[in-house]
Amino acid sequence: MRYKRQELLRFTFGKPITGTFNILIGNKNEEKKLQKSEAGELSIVDISPAGMRFNTKLDLPIANQNFLVEAQFSLANEPITMTGKIVWKKAQVKECQYGLQSIEDEEKEQRIISLLKKQRITHHKEEIENEGQNNGSSQMQPNEDEQH
Repeated sequence: MRYKRQELLRFTFGKPITGTFNILIGNKNEEKKLQKSEAGELSIVDISPAGMRFNTKLDLPIANQNFLVEAQFSLANEPITMTGKIVWKKAQVKECQYGLQSIEDEEKEQRIISLLKKQRITHHKEEIENEGQNNGSSQMQPNEDEQH
C-alpha cells in the first residue's frame, strides 16, 4: 500500500482491476428522475476511500460537470459500487485516465477501507505463494552439469 499525505489509505494495484461504470445525470437523491447511461468498461489503477484513478477507452466530456460516475467492481472478491465526480482527465495513446472524487458516505468509506485491507492481505498471501512455487519449481529442475 502506498500512502499520500492528503489521504488515509491508497492502494495501487500491480495489475489494474477491471469493472464497469455508468454516467448518471440528474439528482442522485431522486432515483426516479435519474438518467443512467449504458455501461462502459474501466480499469482501476489505484483506489482510496476518497476516490480512484481509472482508465477507459471512452473520452468523457469533463468540461460539463453536470454528471456523476458510478463505478462497479470487486474488491477482495466482494462487489462494490463507488459514485463520484471526475476531477481531472489525462489523455493517453488509446485511452483516457481520470481521477474520480468519491461522494460516498462514511459508512461506504469504512467498507472500502475494510475491503482494501482484505485485498492487501490476499495480495500479500498470493505473492508469498507465488514465490514459494517459483522457488520450488526451480529446485526441481536439474542443472546443466547433471543433465550430461
